[in-house]
Amino acid sequence: MEARSATQPAKVDSGKVSAAPAKEPQSIKPAPKVVAKTKKVAKTAKKSAPVSTAVKPTAAKSTAKKSTAKKSTTAKPGTATKPATAQPEKSKTAPSSDPKPSKQQLARSQKTGELARRVIQTHLLSSIQYKAAVLADRDPEDLHQMRVGLRRLRTAIAVFAPVITRPESISDRRIAKMAKTLGAVRDLDVLQQWFQSYQKQADLSKSERKQLSKLQKQLIKRRKKAFDRVKKLLKGKQFDAFLPTMEPWLNVAFTGPLSDLPVQVLLPDLLLPLVSKLLLHPGWCAATEMKGDQLVPISGLAPEDLDQVIQRHGADLHDLRKRIKQMRYEAEMFEDCFGRTYGNRLKELKAMQTVLGDFQDQTVLSQFLTAELGPQWGKKLPSLAQHFQTQHGKWWQAWQPLQQEYLALDFRQKLRQTFMG
Repeated sequence: MEARSATQPAKVDSGKVSAAPAKEPQSIKPAPKVVAKTKKVAKTAKKSAPVSTAVKPTAAKSTAKKSTAKKSTTAKPGTATKPATAQPEKSKTAPSSDPKPSKQQLARSQKTGELARRVIQTHLLSSIQYKAAVLADRDPEDLHQMRVGLRRLRTAIAVFAPVITRPESISDRRIAKMAKTLGAVRDLDVLQQWFQSYQKQADLSKSERKQLSKLQKQLIKRRKKAFDRVKKLLKGKQFDAFLPTMEPWLNVAFTGPLSDLPVQVLLPDLLLPLVSKLLLHPGWCAATEMKGDQLVPISGLAPEDLDQVIQRHGADLHDLRKRIKQMRYEAEMFEDCFGRTYGNRLKELKAMQTVLGDFQDQTVLSQFLTAELGPQWGKKLPSLAQHFQTQHGKWWQAWQPLQQEYLALDFRQKLRQTFMG
């Protein structure tokens, strides 16, 4: 089972990639000194030009008066008027009537293969770069970021599968196995952090504190064994060959006919299957009832009823959280191709992932407590059992509005339209 820290780390989630194509640097030539040259030309022209006799003296005076009057409206009293400076000749070339393409247009017009290459390379490098820090084992966040990078890499390869060619050596199973090995340590890190935070805040009896101290010692032993497997993985031949295997593949992977198509052509076909998998997930149906022609969440559940719901639907809710997180990873690859509404949907996915993550953290905690203290662990830790039940109610109240929104027929249709672009 997978755990997630209730306290969000200061570091940003690994590897969010912009879909906008990178701009090529351009050489800029220095502009000629046209002002000085123009002054010289104007001065020469003034000396050589003949005086016109067609203008009557009265007209000239009138013109001069108008000119003087116009200047006097802007000049301050008591200040001398500066002589006019000749200006460079304006370009006669008309400005282009074509508007500058927007960020979204640039992102949509790039080749799909180019976007796929950049996304996969980014997540690959973000996974590899944490190797030394993970082996040093000074900050649990390093291991977390490496694991996230591997997950995003796996997701990117799956999303762009229709436009890339992948040999058997680039195995999805291998990437998943590496992420799972890191995940075992991450789960234990989350448990340790949770227990430390809980002990500082909770009003515990002497016997409960003694029991929690024993549990933390067991966590340390478990983590040492799990981390030994991580060291074996990262120092092994397979991991050392991982990057050399990926690099040559990236040079030839994006050569199919679909990879040359603009992103905007394939966007609906890449995104709508992801939306369908999300909306059809059984986790949305937990604690619902039919009203008319649609499902709605059951309101006002008693604490004991809610505990039963979580026990009965815990696996579905956990799997829904994984589906939501994967959907967010997938959709973020195309964020630059869309506007504000699309960005709001991504924020909402993250909020749902957080709420369901709180449920999952408690599920992992319960499993650990059951393994160490037996199924009746609540009798040995009554304060913790009561804390769990209180938190269930708070989290369910936060979850139900999100659940109701995603079950509503009109919202589901709007969601499909958003991802169709």
